[in-house]
Amino acid sequence: MFAYSLTTASYWALAADVVSTDRLVGSVGSIQNFAGFLGGAFAPIATGMIVDRFGGFVPALIIAAALLVVTSVMYGGFVNRRLPL
Repeated sequence: MFAYSLTTASYWALAADVVSTDRLVGSVGSIQNFAGFLGGAFAPIATGMIVDRFGGFVPALIIAAALLVVTSVMYGGFVNRRLPL
């Protein structure tokens, strides 16, 4: 839980960085949280269905890794500007 909690600040910073006006930060953050909660509710169901269908956790982990890559590309495509590193 500690390591998970360290990542939440970057999610909220991303919501603030993506929008062009300050008044939309709350809306973008709430949409992002809603999608995260849906994913959190659906993930155990989907994992169970994949394990039942394919007989192991390896396909479920491969699908989860593929979804991680897809969402990372989506976040990278939606960010309007890059922060200087």
